[in-house]
Amino acid sequence: MLLALVSHLLIGQQKPLPATYKILFLGNSHTASNDLTGQVASLLRSNGSKVEFSMMTGAHLDDIEKQPKVRTAIDGGKWTHVVLQGAMISSSHKYEYSQAAGIALAARAKRAGAKALLFAEWPRKGWAESDYIFQHYEIIRKAAGGDVLPICYAWDEVLKTQPKLELWSTDGNHANMTGAYLAACTIAYWIAGPDSSLKHAPRRVDPQTAAALMQTARAAVVRRKKA
Repeated sequence: MLLALVSHLLIGQQKPLPATYKILFLGNSHTASNDLTGQVASLLRSNGSKVEFSMMTGAHLDDIEKQPKVRTAIDGGKWTHVVLQGAMISSSHKYEYSQAAGIALAARAKRAGAKALLFAEWPRKGWAESDYIFQHYEIIRKAAGGDVLPICYAWDEVLKTQPKLELWSTDGNHANMTGAYLAACTIAYWIAGPDSSLKHAPRRVDPQTAAALMQTARAAVVRRKKA
């Protein structure tokens, strides 16, 4: 009896096994630039997780969904998460496009046992379009399941609290390293949970700024998970 009790106590004191994530990123240059995917992996690893990841690209999800190699990768990759970025969204906000490709990819990911994470991109510089962007990914979520990542709202919050901080590259569309880090933090916190201990920051983002971005990303995740 005593031996059994001691064994039970020792087992209870053992540290939980680290989480293992296998992530497939599907997107365009917004995901591919500034090592965003690698930053997500580094953030998750800083929390003690084991991470494998890969990326497959196209101009939009419509282009990506048509690629046989993408379908094969989703079906046989044993991914824990598939991140989808590049929904068809009108740049002028005047037109509506079908989200069938995004829906098909998210549904395929679900059938393969992965969680579909829908990457709601940051707004363009000078555009108040976060709600517009987010709602297009909501169309995919409602049809196929998954979660919409509140990257656009994390971006808006940083602009409110640190209006002089530059998040875009020179084209006013793509992120610079700082903006990409903010997006990566939002993705990593969504995957690992807002209570996780993420520590990684890229060299090109100063520690104080990185800490503030991480805090903002975490808050955006908490708000969305409660919604």
